[in-house]
Order: sequence, then C-alpha cells, then structure tokens
Amino acid sequence: MEITNTPGQTHEEPSKVPRRYNVSRSCIRCHQRKVRCDKSHPCGTCVRSKVACRYPASEKIKRRPPNVSLNEAAARLARLERAVSAIVGVDEDITAASPPRSKSVEPVSSDRAARGQQTKESHTPTSGFLVTSGPSTRYINESFLSHVLEKEKELQTAIEAPYRAGGCTGGSLLRAEGLLLAPQHTPSDVTEFYPSRWEATQLWQVFLNNVDPVMKLVHIPTLLPKVHNAINSPGDVPADLSSLLFAIYFAAVTSLLSINQRDFLGNQKYAALQKYQRGLEVSLYNSSFLDSPTITSLQAMAIYVRCRRFHSSGRSNWVLNGLTIYSAQSIGLHRDGSNFNMPVLECELRRRLWWHIITADKRVAEDHGLVGGVEAIFDTKLPLNVEDSDLDPQMGTPPPPKEKWTEMTMFLITGEASKTFAHIHRVSLQSQHGRDVHEESRRLVDDLESRLSNTYLKYCDQNVPIQRSTFLLGRVLLSKARVLVYIQSLNGLSAEQSAKHLNEETLSYACEGLECGSKMLTDEILRGYSWLSSTFTPYHLLTYCLWHLWVCPETPGAERAWRIVHTSFELAERDAGWRQSDPHWAVLCRLRQKALSSQQPFGVKPGKELSGQGLMDQEGQSGTDPNVDFGNVPMPWDLDPLAFFDWTSFTQAL
Repeated sequence: MEITNTPGQTHEEPSKVPRRYNVSRSCIRCHQRKVRCDKSHPCGTCVRSKVACRYPASEKIKRRPPNVSLNEAAARLARLERAVSAIVGVDEDITAASPPRSKSVEPVSSDRAARGQQTKESHTPTSGFLVTSGPSTRYINESFLSHVLEKEKELQTAIEAPYRAGGCTGGSLLRAEGLLLAPQHTPSDVTEFYPSRWEATQLWQVFLNNVDPVMKLVHIPTLLPKVHNAINSPGDVPADLSSLLFAIYFAAVTSLLSINQRDFLGNQKYAALQKYQRGLEVSLYNSSFLDSPTITSLQAMAIYVRCRRFHSSGRSNWVLNGLTIYSAQSIGLHRDGSNFNMPVLECELRRRLWWHIITADKRVAEDHGLVGGVEAIFDTKLPLNVEDSDLDPQMGTPPPPKEKWTEMTMFLITGEASKTFAHIHRVSLQSQHGRDVHEESRRLVDDLESRLSNTYLKYCDQNVPIQRSTFLLGRVLLSKARVLVYIQSLNGLSAEQSAKHLNEETLSYACEGLECGSKMLTDEILRGYSWLSSTFTPYHLLTYCLWHLWVCPETPGAERAWRIVHTSFELAERDAGWRQSDPHWAVLCRLRQKALSSQQPFGVKPGKELSGQGLMDQEGQSGTDPNVDFGNVPMPWDLDPLAFFDWTSFTQAL
C-alpha cells in the first residue's frame, strides 16, 4: 500500500519490509535520483517531497521443478531425437546418448540387439559421394546410388560422361542464364516477343487442353479475361502478367513438341520456344522478380521451370526451382493464407503454388542422385477438391470439398502421396537407430491406399482422358509405396542376406508401377499429356527390378520384368535429347548391361535374348566389367534401404 505524506500527519510504524539481501537498501526514488536515503519508513527525502515511499519487493520464492520420472525423460529425449532427425536428415547413431532404461522397460531381445549392431557395422552412414565431371563435380547423396558408385568404379565413368541418346534436340539451346543477367532490352521491347493475336489465341487453347489439366496452378475464370485483354492490347500488360503469358506460350509449344504432329507453328517450334523464353526473362526482369515477386510472377516461374524439364535435365532446373522456392517463402507461401484472413480464392491459389513448387523441387533433385530438395518448415494446407467454377473472388467462406472427380483431383493425389512419403521418410530414419518401424510404414501405405481409393480413384471414369491419367497416376504411386515398405524391411541385412529375402510380390509391385507409367506414355488418348509424363523417369523402380534380376536371373517373374524394363528404356530414350545431361540415367544403362550379363551363366537361349543384350557404351566397348566374376550365383549389391528414401520427389513428376 502506498503512503502519501502531508505536513502534520502522523505515520504509523509500517510492518518490516523483507529484504532481498542482508544489507539494507535505499527506497526506489532515492535510488533512482542517486541521493542518500535514511532508510526509514517512509524516508525523510520522500516525506519532504510529499511522494510515496516504496522499497524493492522481496524476491519471489523459487518453485521446485516438477518431478520427472526416468521413463518420461527417456520419452522426451526420444521425441527430440526424432524431431532433429526429421529436420536435419542425419543418420548418425545417437542411441549412445540415451539415458539408461528403467526397470519397467523391457530389455531389447538379443536378436534385435544383434540386428542393430549389424546395421551399425554394415550400413555405416556416409556423407555422400563426389564425382569429378570435367571441370565441374557432382555431389550424390542418394544412399543406394552413392553406394553402388563407390563399389563399381566403372559406373563412375558413366556419371562423369552421361549417356547420350542418339541425336541432339533443339532444347539444348534453352539456356537458363538469361534470368540472372540484365537483358539488353527496355521494358517496351518485350512486345516484339509476343505472338500474333491469332497464334496467341491458339496457344492459349492448347494450354487449356494439354497443360492446365495436369498442372493446375491458375484459376481459369479470373485469368481468362486478363489473357484476352493482353492479347488485344499487349502494350498495356503489367510486367508480372506478361511473364505469365510467356510461360503459358512456352508450355503450350512444349506440349505440341511431344505430340510431334503438324500444327499451326509448322517447323518453327524451337524458334518459338527461344522467343517466348526470352520474353519471359525480360518480363521477369522488368517485374523485379528477384526483389519483388508476386503470385503471378511465381506462377510464371513455376510453369516455366516444370516445362523446361522436357528440354533439359541439367542442374540449372534444380537451381531455378530453388530460386522459386525462396522467392515463394519471401512472400509467405509457406504459411497458410487462413492465418492472415486472406480471401478464399487467394488462399487456394497460394496453396496450389506452394505444393507444386516444393514437390517439383524434390523430383528435380532426383535427376542428380540427391535425396529430397529444400526442406522447408511450413503449415500450408492442401487445396480443396473443387472445380475452378466453385471459387469466386467475392466469396467469404470456402466451398465444401466435393466427393467426386474434379479438376484438382490429380493434383491432390500427388499431394496426399507426397505427405505420406515424407512421413515414411521420417519413419525410416528412426529405423536406422535400431527401431523396428516397418509395421508403421506398412500401416501408412495401407492408409494411403484406402484414402486414395475411397476419396479419389473410385470416381475416375477411365473413358475420360484426364481421369484415366489420374487413375494410372494413383496406381503408380501406390505400387511404388509398396516397394518402399519392402525395401525398408531389408534394413540391417547384409548383401547376401538381402538376396535370400527376395520375394515375387515386391517385383510384381515394381512391374505394375512401370506398366502404369508406360501406359501414360503409350495410350493414344493421353498423348496431349505426354509432354509431362515423358519427363518422369522411374529411377527407383527400374533400379530395384535390375537388382532383383541380377540377384536372381531365373526368378518366376523375370520375363514380365525384362519386358517392362526394356519398354521403359525404349520410351525414356524415344525423344530423350534431354538425357544428355542426366547422370542418373547413365548409371541405369550400365546397370542394365550388368543385369543382362548375369543371364548367360544360367543358359539363356540365343533365340530368347532380350533386346539390348549387346548394348555398347559410348566408347564402343561392352558395358560389363570383364574382371567381375559372377560364378554360379551373381553377387548382389548391398541394397541399402535408404536408397528409396526420396519418395516425395516423384509425386509431381507425372
């Protein structure tokens, strides 16, 4: 209670003020004014000044921390270890730092302990593999690929001099440096890159037919009037919208190249690609994309980078996608728009864009033997399963998701699978620390299959092209998920033990995934979407099939596996000038040669030799190492379960 002192007022003796220290303290006012205090209650200085006299309060009593049992402390530490592993992606064995178990915790069985010790000895984590490639180098951290490269010196030469499919396409002329260099054009010069109004209208229609259904980034009802206004008045187009228009034109021409038919562009497709690429670069520069990105300019960049993979698989795509991700983070796309009370339509567009670019980044990293891409912490939700017509700029509440196939269904299937694969990735990290998590992984895949089947796939009408493509995509993802779970079950097994646990069911899943992927490229009614499907390379499924066929050449499913393996190779190399810079594909070609060579000791009849048996490498020499002694049973590679970590990466590639 504060006491006010007035002349003539008598002061009651206050109760003793507890002190924080053993020495007496001055009152607060005297301490602030730095004058001597007589330390009475109240002091003489405060009485003369007629102000309240207050002394520092007593120190708060420190509460004792709550008692924490040893079990709870161990559980907290385990959760912390899992969180660190999920964020950093480390493989180090940190069980040594764990606290001792209490008596209530059951001891680990001798079998588990032995298996954990074997895991530590047989699967010592590495920091990746560095391959010198001319004046540059390549870093590879995908465990299975780097493990094979370490043991097979011949494959290192394949990744140093990537496999070249016959012939060079004009796509190699589409260099990426223009986005980072100041263009030699003024803002008004961008109009010279625009197509004629008739060509622009045709390209817009091609985009609606071939690109928008499989890459749902924009809201067509609100974009449509802007596009037509820009076509009729190209001089009045804002810079960011201009970049989106050029990205749309670039994507439309790319899709026409994959169809390989006569159209209104004739033989000028590559010239048109270069022109629209240059227009995109100038427009992005004029819009200050690197310093002031917008949703529109980010949409343009995302479309361009995805379509550019059809022309080149070089590392520049990965760099450009990383640039897109950081630009997206700079405007908060990694936070859900509902956190900021944004309009419904804007929230949906932000969700579409964010999920597109992060999953695309993981897929592009796979081309270069890298696990994952940018690991960003985000809370952005998946978009709603609705049609574009269900969204309106003026709506205040989001529409309910539809229980049927919509324009967003394919996008959502890849998003759902991406989330599940990321979860499996984290679970498999725990497996490296001696935990048996394979049952949890199988449960995750079962949940994914149930969710995809009951929410999306059952509504697909396979007579409709885009819905058939959606259904095939779902089957590819589920087949690969099943293979991943089997690969995890080999954790802790040596090469010889892994060979003894081969099963035909896993090979069947891998073949099913490859068959569905091949249908997406060969089905006549899906030709309009083949520009995107052809950029998907089933690296993991092909690697597993070749490993299985090398370990067990006479497996019951060998005929089916070899048939789909060779079909996949033929389709991948059909229009694959972009594979000139794909080191991962070069390794797959060498692996196929080795798997083919293992058939000879088992008496493969000459009449049944498969195509590609006599494939020669770039120098005209057989790709099989003559010093490798296969004996009666070929020695398998050590199939590290981490080889198939990167399952989130392929979900956006179809």
